[in-house]
Amino acid sequence: DPTRPVALAFAGYPSKNYIRAYAPLDVLGMNDYFGWFAGDTGQLINSAALGPYLDRLRGLYPNKALFVTEFGAEGDRPGPADEKGTYDFQADFMRFHLETYDQRRWLSGAIAWILQDFKVRPGWSGGNPVPDPPWVHKGLLDPNGNLKPVYGLTQQMYKQTKPLVKPK
Repeated sequence: DPTRPVALAFAGYPSKNYIRAYAPLDVLGMNDYFGWFAGDTGQLINSAALGPYLDRLRGLYPNKALFVTEFGAEGDRPGPADEKGTYDFQADFMRFHLETYDQRRWLSGAIAWILQDFKVRPGWSGGNPVPDPPWVHKGLLDPNGNLKPVYGLTQQMYKQTKPLVKPK
């Protein structure tokens, strides 16, 4: 259907340069796990690299609509914000990423990954130092549908985002 944009989602890695195969696409979606997963060479563990990476991506593809198609961190237990896998870590991760996106008004959108925790496969750790296989705990809701602490923060931050075009 030529009236619909053609899109592709890809894993965001700072080591990737311009990819010619993306040229015919209308929309690019970047999956962002800066500050959660290490990446193949450890380059994603530094969340501060996210902003510069997004700016570089914009420079490589200035005429494309750019989205963040996935982002999130596990949260499955109470604990301090500097401990991966805690509710406070998950909330700080979400706050930092949404603030980083909001500073880039050219970004077309961002989708929190995921709404509710779900099962994947036996042995799954999801990058959590205290894993709960086979659960992915990146949701805003726990497996039973209960709101996690990150839910209210995410809701508030999405509501505060100013639209690029004022509704009529």
